[in-house]
Amino acid sequence: MATTIPTGRGGAGGGSGDVCTSPASDMTSILLDPALDDCQQRILRDFADEKFDERTYMEKVMGSGGASELLDNLTVIIQNISCKIHSHVGSQHSQILSQAERIRDIDKHLENVKRRVVDLSHIFKVSKQRVIKPYKELKHKVAQLEFLQIANRLSVQTLRVVTKSHKLRSQLRVMEEASRAKVVGSTVGRESVKAARLIRDVNEVFDETDLSGIDVVEHLKPLITTATKRVSQLSKERFIKAVKALNQSEIGSFLQCFYFLGDLHDQVDKAVVNITSKAVIRVREALDVSRIGDMSKVQQQQQQSGSSSSSTIVSSKDGGGKVHPTSNSLPTSRQNDKNTASSLSSTTTTTSSSSSSS
Repeated sequence: MATTIPTGRGGAGGGSGDVCTSPASDMTSILLDPALDDCQQRILRDFADEKFDERTYMEKVMGSGGASELLDNLTVIIQNISCKIHSHVGSQHSQILSQAERIRDIDKHLENVKRRVVDLSHIFKVSKQRVIKPYKELKHKVAQLEFLQIANRLSVQTLRVVTKSHKLRSQLRVMEEASRAKVVGSTVGRESVKAARLIRDVNEVFDETDLSGIDVVEHLKPLITTATKRVSQLSKERFIKAVKALNQSEIGSFLQCFYFLGDLHDQVDKAVVNITSKAVIRVREALDVSRIGDMSKVQQQQQQSGSSSSSTIVSSKDGGGKVHPTSNSLPTSRQNDKNTASSLSSTTTTTSSSSSSS
């Protein structure tokens, strides 16, 4: 009912004091009736004030001696307010009844909504159970499938390691037999390449899958380590021999071994450094002046001994003791020039052969 009452400001009459803006003063301004006199309106405003104090007001009234008059005025005010309430309720009776009917309809609709919400909650629970149960089963099956895939991969990789390890053992035996038999050609190189390829395959399996903790694989790891060391050692030894012999097929085979073992760049760098240092030493020895002089003296002595022996043979054939000059009996200056040229030519030949061997 309070919402249907208009809210006004101020009060009726011409009393003293400011207009109160509180809800109580608004209600007072609504309930004021022109039938009330100024004294009754002032009393009503005093009672409606928020700062009204009963004790102070009673002391003031008792001191002034107007208690009976105040009671009469209050009785008139109460009757006036009661009449206003009855008239207001009567005027709003039809609206109140219609609102009550609407409230009953709303209650019915609310009950229907509550019932439907309960049904929907039940349906939701049933649907949730129908979805959650298959979902849990599917999740469990997916987890089992993942475990099976992991186990399958471990089994396949373990089988690969075991198979290639057995092949590697047999290949090492063949390689050792070929190395001890000193087979002519690149047989050792081919067998070493096969062994290195098997080692590379096993290492790739270890890189792809963690097989630590599997007993079969742990027992085979020492074999793989020993085979790697042996193949690397044999490849290094035979590679040095192949470089010295300029055997291109064996050089290519052992370079391929180094590639499979992952040591190609280091071995090539070491071989290049070794060959370069040896070539530098040989070139220095070939261009050493003291060694060239010693070699020329040795060749002079050899040629002099050869010329004396040849002249003796010619004189013995003539029988008269007359010595015929031969090609070896040349003047000393020409002979020295010839010896020097021959020594230089031999030095050049030695240098070229050392360079080609490097």
